[in-house]
Amino acid sequence: MSDTYLYRQAIPEQAQTRTSSQQRRQLSKLANLDSGSSVEDLGGDPGEYTLVGQYRGKYAELMAEELEELFGPDNSFEAVAYYAQDGRLRETGYYALSNMDVGRNDPRRDSVQDFDGRLTREGTRQSHRRSLEVSPQPVHRNDYGNETTALVAIPSVASKRTWFSRETQAREPVSVVETVACEGSQADVDLVDARGVDLAKPELVYDVSYEAGGQCDVVLWDDHNRAKIDSEGVNSWQWVFATSHEFSGVPVIDTGRLRLRLDEQAGITAETYNPTNKTWNPVSLPDSEWSLRDVDITHVSPIRIEAQLEFSHPSEGVFALNALGRRGRSTIQFLVPASIEAATPPGLRDLLDGIAGGSVRRPNASLGLIAREEVRR
Repeated sequence: MSDTYLYRQAIPEQAQTRTSSQQRRQLSKLANLDSGSSVEDLGGDPGEYTLVGQYRGKYAELMAEELEELFGPDNSFEAVAYYAQDGRLRETGYYALSNMDVGRNDPRRDSVQDFDGRLTREGTRQSHRRSLEVSPQPVHRNDYGNETTALVAIPSVASKRTWFSRETQAREPVSVVETVACEGSQADVDLVDARGVDLAKPELVYDVSYEAGGQCDVVLWDDHNRAKIDSEGVNSWQWVFATSHEFSGVPVIDTGRLRLRLDEQAGITAETYNPTNKTWNPVSLPDSEWSLRDVDITHVSPIRIEAQLEFSHPSEGVFALNALGRRGRSTIQFLVPASIEAATPPGLRDLLDGIAGGSVRRPNASLGLIAREEVRR
C-alpha cells in the first residue's frame, strides 16, 4: 500500500499509473505500476494541478466512487491535505478539489477504475493554519436536556492553539473542557466550549500534521450490508462524501466514539467505542412502537454529519428529528426541526435517550484555513 494520501483516501501503489499534465484524461496502459503518486502543474492558472491514476482490486469501484464524491459538490470539505507519510511528496499541501472523472478501464470489469481530477493548491502548513470558525446559536428545541455548552473538537495533538478574531485581531487562550479517546491512531480529541470565548467572529486556530489533521473526523459509512472488516482484514465499508449518495446498505454515522446505524428495516442501533480494549460494544436501546421510516442525509463535512430522520408510530403518526453527529462525541444531538412546534413524543424520546446529547446550543462550526500572515502579531 502506498504511503500517499489525499485527505484519508489512500492511493494504492499497485493502482497507480501516472500523473498527466493535461486537463482531460489521457491514460496509458502501463506494464509497470510502481510509479509514485504525484500531481503535476497544469501550466495554466497558478496552483492548479491534475491527478490521474488507477485503482485495482476487489474494492476498486468503491474507492473510485469515494474519490469522485470527495471531489464533488455535495459536501462541505473546503480544503484537504495531500501528503506522503514519509514527508517526501513535493506537492504536499492543502488543496481544494474539483472535476473528478472516474470510470472502468475495461467496460467488462469493475476491478480496474481510472480516475482523473483537478486540484487547486490552497497553501501548506508553512503558509496556513487550520481554522475552526464558530458562531454558537440556540437550537429550536432539544427535548433531551438543557445544557448550554456548544462543544467543538480539535485533534489532541494539535499545537499553537489560539482563539482569534480577524475582525479585531484580538486573541484569547484556548481552554480544554475534556480530552477523549477515539478509535484510531492520533484520533483523540480535545473538546472546547465555543461559548467560552468573547471575541467577534471567533476562530479556533491551530497547527496539526497533515496526517493527524483528519484522523479524528466524523465519518458517514455505507455498510453494504456486511461486516466492516472482511476475511482479509480490510475495511469493506464505503466512506460516503455526498448527501446525494445512493446507499447500497445502511448509513452509519461514526464519530470515533459512537456509531449510529440508521436501518429503515431493522431500526436504529448504536455502538460505543471502548478505548481500553479497542472494541465496539452495543448500546442497549429500549423496545418501542416508534420505528425509523426515512433517512435523509443533509450535511457531510469533516466535523459534522447531519440527517433528518422520520419516525412512525401505529397510532401517533409521523415525527421528524434532525440528527447531528460530531467528531469526537459520544452522543448524537436530536433536534426538533424549526417547522415543528410539538415536543418529541414520550415514546420516541425514550427510544433515543441513551444516545442523545442534551445541549440546547449548536456551535455552527466550519473547518477551513487561515493564512499565517493574518494571524501574525
